[in-house]
Formats: sequence, structure tokens, C-alpha cells
Amino acid sequence: MVKEIEELLYRNRARFEKWAAKKMPWIFIFNVFVLLLVLLKNAGYFHPYFPLTINSVVLMSLIAAIILLGIKSRALFVFSLVFWLSAFIFKIFNIDVWAERSGVYTFQSLFLGVVVLLVESIWLRNSKR
Repeated sequence: MVKEIEELLYRNRARFEKWAAKKMPWIFIFNVFVLLLVLLKNAGYFHPYFPLTINSVVLMSLIAAIILLGIKSRALFVFSLVFWLSAFIFKIFNIDVWAERSGVYTFQSLFLGVVVLLVESIWLRNSKR
């Protein structure tokens, strides 16, 4: 399994490097945004008015990835699968709090993936006319 992943990464390395070079300013803005969200969450900055939890940080990060990085529905479904597998692993090791959180992240990324897929399909259908 690891061998196939390494081979896949090796074959698509040029494509990944081209994408990263094209999106470099947006990747920087995305990383600053996520860092700012985590710092504001830890400081409790919006505490009485808006509970900035780690769940909202992950959801806002997924939305920012769609807007800033142009993440497609396929990538969101892959994120959902990764979160689902991590929830399964956490549940096996009886880490119930993280298993529950990973389940919530799975739902969030799956929901956003379906919404983005609908937008992509409507956009594609309208562009063909």
C-alpha cells in the first residue's frame, strides 16, 4: 500500500509542484488564516459572543480551502474518507473524544463535498449551453 502511494506521488510530482507554484500566495494566506483561527480559539477572543471551537475552525478551514485554493469536490470526499478512517482508528483504540470529533469532521467535509459537487455539476451543465 505504501509502495503504491509513493509511486502515485512520484508520477504526479510535477503536477503537484506546478499547482503549488501557481497557488503559492493563496497557500500562504490560507495558512495564515488557519493559524489566526487557532490562535483566536486558544485565546478565547470571541468567547461570550461566538464560541470559536475546534469544530468551527475545521469547518472554516474547509470553506477557506474551497474559496482560496479552489479545492474540488473530489478532494473534499478524500478528506472525508481520511477523517472517517481516523475516526475508525480512534474508536479501535478507545479514544472516544477524538473519534467523535473525527466523525463530525467527516460529516462536515462530506456535506461540503456534496454542495461543491452540486455547484460543479450545475456550473458544468450551464457552461455547456
